[in-house]
Amino acid sequence: MQVRTLAGVLFDQMLYGTYSLMAFSVEEQVPFIEYGFARTKAGPSSPQTVLDEPVAILAAMTWVDQNAQLSFSEALQHDIGKHSNTGNGFENYLAFYVRTFFEMPKKLDELFEFRSNFNKIDWKSEKFELVISNPGRMKGSNSPILRAFL
Repeated sequence: MQVRTLAGVLFDQMLYGTYSLMAFSVEEQVPFIEYGFARTKAGPSSPQTVLDEPVAILAAMTWVDQNAQLSFSEALQHDIGKHSNTGNGFENYLAFYVRTFFEMPKKLDELFEFRSNFNKIDWKSEKFELVISNPGRMKGSNSPILRAFL
């Protein structure tokens, strides 16, 4: 398994969730399992190899991100103009930037420049944190993406 292949698979997993390795041959899937990144699980018709082992993925992402040519940010910048049914390069980059900005609670007016007629809005100077919700797992929930940090 080449490092660039691993980085690409990791980035897809980070952006889109559970990543099926079905695009790879059985022989190409084996190293992902042997190195602890993937596992085989029962699929609808046959077993599937999926990349969803969090500790190995986090360790690899940390290592890959230290290499400027392989970093997640570099990959997103490279793909900023690529769009498909499953993803939009600009939206992915923007989401990464906002997530990076809100790694620690921050004031919204540190990220956005508000128009002068927004001066009376108190919440623009409050600290916020990023909250991620998965509508598929939280049916009927209208969880906010940003919430006030108390």
